[in-house]
Amino acid sequence: MIKILRFYFLKRMVKDPTTTAQVYHMMYCGGQPPKKIETVPQVSPSYPEVQSLSVKPKNKTRKQEIIDNLNYLKSKPTKTKQDKDSIGVLEAVLKNEPE
Repeated sequence: MIKILRFYFLKRMVKDPTTTAQVYHMMYCGGQPPKKIETVPQVSPSYPEVQSLSVKPKNKTRKQEIIDNLNYLKSKPTKTKQDKDSIGVLEAVLKNEPE
């Protein structure tokens, strides 16, 4: 029981398990630490390959994007208050948009 407590307190002070084992061995078993201490190999997680999706950008002008958004909002069957406000803003922007 005393050996377990000593090892526990030593582990709390050192924080590294391999160093703790080496120090404990040098203090209580006498002499040099063991030549090889077996450790569990670190395995990195492997993730499946993800195919990259390439999205081709559409060459739309700002005016065309505004028109598309306006048509989408107007075609919605149920319009919220925010949709109605957005329609008004987009129509105002479209009127002030230079050709």
